Amino acid sequence: MTRQATRAFGCKSTGSIGFHQDYEDFSRIYAGIGKAYAIELSDGRLPLIHVTIAGAGDIPIDENSDLFRNLRQALHDFGDPFQKIQLAVRELLMIVIEARV
Repeated sequence: MTRQATRAFGCKSTGSIGFHQDYEDFSRIYAGIGKAYAIELSDGRLPLIHVTIAGAGDIPIDENSDLFRNLRQALHDFGDPFQKIQLAVRELLMIVIEARV
């Protein structure tokens, strides 16, 4: 990724991503990704950034797909090398609500 591209995506001027919002923004602009949400969590011992993604146009994303593997690699390549990252695909849930007036 070029220095100009990383600035356009709101990443640090060093060309790396660092805070959870940066991971979310980086994931969201990645080709094939429609939505992304990142949150800081803990694995019980160390902090981690959990990023949940959904496909553009609600396309399904398999965890073994090139898209998933390439995004995970890009997050590691451009992110903090000491930051633990967990990438997951969103789970679609249907909620049925009934109301009477």
